[in-house]
Amino acid sequence: MDKPVYFMHIPKTAGTSVNSFMGQLLGLKPKEMLIRFDTMKDWRKPGFLDGYRFVSGHSRYAYASKYHDLSRFFTFTLIREPYSQLASFFNWHRTLSDPDHEYYRFLDLAFMAVGARLRAMDFESLDEWQRFVDNLDPFSRNSFDNFQTRFFVETDAGYESINEEQSQLAIERLANFDFVATTENLQESLALLSAQLGFDQIPSVPCENQSPINETPNFESPELRELLKPLVKHDLELYKSAQEHMKRMKLMQ
Repeated sequence: MDKPVYFMHIPKTAGTSVNSFMGQLLGLKPKEMLIRFDTMKDWRKPGFLDGYRFVSGHSRYAYASKYHDLSRFFTFTLIREPYSQLASFFNWHRTLSDPDHEYYRFLDLAFMAVGARLRAMDFESLDEWQRFVDNLDPFSRNSFDNFQTRFFVETDAGYESINEEQSQLAIERLANFDFVATTENLQESLALLSAQLGFDQIPSVPCENQSPINETPNFESPELRELLKPLVKHDLELYKSAQEHMKRMKLMQ
């Protein structure tokens, strides 16, 4: 593989494990990898991503491609089953918003407020979930309303509800990635990715950055899934597209 690799890391999709996996697969030294580039002061400057063999970050597609030519990279991303991603993201917000958490003092007020609201919720109460869905503040909408789809649409759509046009745009942009994996089939996904990159043998997939709280909401209830569907409606379509992408990759092997 002559091209460097660019991984668009959507939070709570097992991306931290993938970062470690890619470092092992490509046999990279730390100086050859740029992880969480979007947290660095000068990442928008031209050429900031040059010289690295593997680049990974939480920057949304429209934002990253505004400042950097992603066509010179082999690009890939992970899409997770939407209800699972949503449950994990709820749990992550609750965890970090604990005043005893080591990162609590670095959070902004909006994050703290949403986290406190989630920590006070009774996850068994459909009425409380209904109130949450019906009363999303801008920060919560940006975090929980079709979050994976938001990674593919324009950044100025951040605090509005995702519409059908944006959903279709997200699917079109997903198709432009060189490889799309699904979290639920992570081992198989990374085996296919490794083969496409020219590797016959692959390292084991580490399990990293799991939330320490075991009170992840259970979204198996049909009633609750229907109630939460507005928050994952477009992500479900995106996930379906990712699954179809994987099927095509299997046929090409």
